[in-house]
Amino acid sequence: MRSLFIISLLLSFQAFAADPSKPHPHKGSLPHYDGAPPDPEAHLTPAQAQTLASGKAIYTTAQSEGGGGAVAIFKVAAPSKMIWRVINNFPKYPEWIGSQLERINVYKRDGDKIFVEFDLNLGWLLGNWTYYVEHYYPAGKGWGTWKLDYNRLSDLDDSVGFWRVREIPNSSECVVTYSVNISVSSVPSAVSNMIGSSSVEEAIKWVKEQSEALVGK
Repeated sequence: MRSLFIISLLLSFQAFAADPSKPHPHKGSLPHYDGAPPDPEAHLTPAQAQTLASGKAIYTTAQSEGGGGAVAIFKVAAPSKMIWRVINNFPKYPEWIGSQLERINVYKRDGDKIFVEFDLNLGWLLGNWTYYVEHYYPAGKGWGTWKLDYNRLSDLDDSVGFWRVREIPNSSECVVTYSVNISVSSVPSAVSNMIGSSSVEEAIKWVKEQSEALVGK
């Protein structure tokens, strides 16, 4: 998958070595979300809103120091409960996202918080890479956020993001918003710009396909 390949390029610049027994070197190099994340859909231009209404996805990108971020807003022909069922089904991620995502381990649950280890196998050149993510997915809120679990040392410098799922009134569709920002120091700007857009393109594909496949089951 393209975004995992780009992550492998980013990680090649890192000096970290993942270790769950050690803390991360910081508590966040990127601003993370306390409570509800922003709602990019509320700030669409009329032209963007018309594009979304036609069934096409909206993409925006933003470069950050040492990383890259992107937002995708797209429609899914499934109810919100099915979309959240897919988003929360972490054990299926390796099957849905790609072979380089070798393993998922949900190592802790604490109320609405889900702590997940992501293990990537990037081949003989770059080897295996691991990062630990703390997800906060409060039931019934229509949104969920994540950041690195800074109590564990990840091979990734930082990652923050969120999901939003909004049911369209009098419709069987939802509007889904996916935002991701990944920080890695000392990388070429071109690589930083690519990572966010690659991740959101893949998210649109697997979330849409798997959610819509649940309809009628």
